[in-house]
Formats: sequence, structure tokens, C-alpha cells
Amino acid sequence: MDTSKIQITFQENMKIETIISNINSSGTASSNINDKIKIYLNTKAIQIIKYHNPYVDFNINNINTKNIIVTIPYLPGYVFMVAYTISHTNHPYLIYFNMDDKMIHVLIPIGKEYQQADTKDYINVINNISLTNTKTKTNKNNIVLITAIYLLIENTINTRKYGIQYSQFSILTCENMTLCYNKIYDIIQMKINETEKNKLYKQTQDYYIKIGLELLNKYFTLLEQKNYSEAYDFLKGGKSNFNKYYGKTRLNTFFKNNKTIIGHLEVFISLYELLHISRIKLLNY
Repeated sequence: MDTSKIQITFQENMKIETIISNINSSGTASSNINDKIKIYLNTKAIQIIKYHNPYVDFNINNINTKNIIVTIPYLPGYVFMVAYTISHTNHPYLIYFNMDDKMIHVLIPIGKEYQQADTKDYINVINNISLTNTKTKTNKNNIVLITAIYLLIENTINTRKYGIQYSQFSILTCENMTLCYNKIYDIIQMKINETEKNKLYKQTQDYYIKIGLELLNKYFTLLEQKNYSEAYDFLKGGKSNFNKYYGKTRLNTFFKNNKTIIGHLEVFISLYELLHISRIKLLNY
């Protein structure tokens, strides 16, 4: 099975556990293995990401974010880290290794830009993996790989969802919501004082942000329930009056119908498909 399109691998000159145990913290030997693992992962993330893509940098300030470093009960000895970059925040890396091994594995960020892997490449790898109840090395490696992919997709989805709803890059602004934008323009034309206008601005923004959140939550619920076809129709609408969302409020009528907004929302469909495929693989082995 060829994983070269989604994964790169590096080899240490000794077992990773040995390297980590010899790490000094602030000039003295640290007694906390978790602190040493964080130091090791910091160093490796900086080196690996810069090697793989010179145009992005590891966001070291995220190292203490909840769940960024993960251990899995059914995979003792393995450590996984979601590594975010300062730019391209929606496209994290996933670094993982076995403490008793020399190899460091890195899943490439999902996307279509430089040094990113398409979701189709990930799907091809997953579809070519067979998990069994046997205790062979190959089967164990496959379980680890599917788990790593699942963690990467899950965190990619969560990061993107947070970004479009609550971050500085949120699409929930009046300039992105067609009706809100039109209403604000009407308010600007009103012959009332600035205090009254500002009050109406706030009321209008809050009203449409609430609707926007409800629409986005409905979209994500459809995807979580694997209703991909309906989610697509709710995003872009059907082409005939037989379609459930034909002529009704949907994402590409409520928000500006452009690639920046609707295109980024459409990516969630393939991400959720990938998440569910990897989850099913793990549940069935």
C-alpha cells in the first residue's frame, strides 16, 4: 500500500523513548515524562514542518491546547500530536510515533495547495486498508494509521468549524450575509441620529448572526448524520422545484454565493465523508 501521498516518515538514530528520557528541561533533567514529550514534539514539529513546507511555521503557542497531544488506550506506547501552523491554520499536520521505535510518522495537511494532500488521496489509502483481529505487525500498523487519520480529520473539522463561526475569519458578518448587508444599507439611508442607527446596526447584526448560526448548525448536523446529498442541496440548492430546498433559504442564498464562503463550506462534505469512513474502519476491526 502506497502512503507516500499522505504521509512522510523520518528515522531517529536511537529509540524515541531513549531520546526523550535524556532530554533536559531548563538545564536540569525533567522528572515529568509528559514535559519531555512536549519538548521533543516541539522540536520535531518545528524541524519537520519547515523541512516539508518552508513557507509555513509551527505554531508553538498551541502546544498546550487541550487534546493537541493525544494518547489512545488501545494503542499503548503511541503518542499523537496535531501540529498547527501559524498560517494555514485550517490545515494541521498529525505527528505520531511509538515510544519503543525509531520512526516518526507525519500525516500531510489536507488541502489542494502546495505540500497538501487531497481528500481523495486519504480515501484511497483507507479503502486499501484491511483491519483484522490478528496481532500481526502489519495489522497493528494499519490500526495506528487509521487512528492517526481519524484524529487529523476530526481536528481539521473542528478547527474549520470554529474558524467560520467564531474566529476573526468568521463568515458571520453582515458583509457576508446578503439580507443583513441589504438591511444595513437601508439603515444608513435613514434620516435618524447616529445613536439610533448604531442601535439598529447592533439589532440587525445580532438577528442575522443568530439565523446564520442556526443554518450552519443544520448543515453540520446533516453531515454528522451522513446525509451528504441533502447537505449539498441545503448548501447550493436543487436545480428543480422537486428539490426540498428549491426556492428556499439555504446557505448559498443566505450567505454571499462565492467561492470564498460557499467553496469553504463545501469542503466539509468530503471531510465528513473521510471522517465516517475512517471511523467505520476502526469500529469494525
